[in-house]
Amino acid sequence: MNRMKYLSLILLSLLILSCKQNETPLYEEPASLYFADFTKDADSLVFSFTMCDELSDTIDLNVKLLGNALTQNSPVPFRVVEEESTAKSGTHYRPIESVSIDPKTGKCAIPVVVTYDKSMDKEIFTLTIELYKDENYDVAFKGREKVRLFITNQLVKPDYWDNILYLYFGTYSRVKHQKAIDVMGHDFPLKEGDVAIKGYNYYMMKGRELCYYFALNEVYDENGNLIEVWDPF
Repeated sequence: MNRMKYLSLILLSLLILSCKQNETPLYEEPASLYFADFTKDADSLVFSFTMCDELSDTIDLNVKLLGNALTQNSPVPFRVVEEESTAKSGTHYRPIESVSIDPKTGKCAIPVVVTYDKSMDKEIFTLTIELYKDENYDVAFKGREKVRLFITNQLVKPDYWDNILYLYFGTYSRVKHQKAIDVMGHDFPLKEGDVAIKGYNYYMMKGRELCYYFALNEVYDENGNLIEVWDPF
């Protein structure tokens, strides 16, 4: 065998070996979980009963799986962080049901049923929920294992106002917020991602309508400042 053929055989053997070593499953990591709708820098959600007409509502906290799916039906390990929560089970929310990851989708939702209490008229209550490591699951990303819910019946600035709503409604004030509800017939969505359900053009149109109202009417905000018109995008 000449030298060229010998070298070619060696290179071919190395290539085959390399391919076999790379033939690993798509999910080789251990089963790990994280909150899908939150990040390290945006780990909270504000719910106000001004958003709904009922005395209770359900907030779905979406959880996703990273890594190997389990063959058995194993509950998602989560807990209420009592030392970081002021909301009380049975008063401000119902006991939270156990849930398991759907092996087909790698997803599930922790349903938090919040319930109205008159104490919410004057106070904002915190409910912190945390994923933790157990014998079946690990935590996928540091900073995405914990969610804080703020529950109240007060008018609260949506946490994404300065990201999206500012473009259509200008600087926030509670007076402007309440008038926006009057104009739209409903409050703003709970989550930033839900803005796309009605469409950005819808909120652009409502922002222009609200701006036109304040252009024709002299209205002052809760701090005594005149609400001035803005460029509604």
